[in-house]
Amino acid sequence: MPKGNPKPIQTPEFKAQQYKPVGEIDEPLAKKVTGVKLPKSVVDAIDALPREEKVRWLRQTLVNAAKAELMN
Repeated sequence: MPKGNPKPIQTPEFKAQQYKPVGEIDEPLAKKVTGVKLPKSVVDAIDALPREEKVRWLRQTLVNAAKAELMN
């Protein structure tokens, strides 16, 4: 017999609180998430950052690299 709520209702209020954006950005974020596996030593260094600083640092580093290397 299945457990849990088979038809959960997620109100707009619930969804607004579920995932809050971190940091300031100049343009809207993409709906698609980009993820890559990294060397363990790099992941350990990134994971040592506080959550909000980690998200800001990752986003800014990737944006800067893409603009410098891919969008010129």
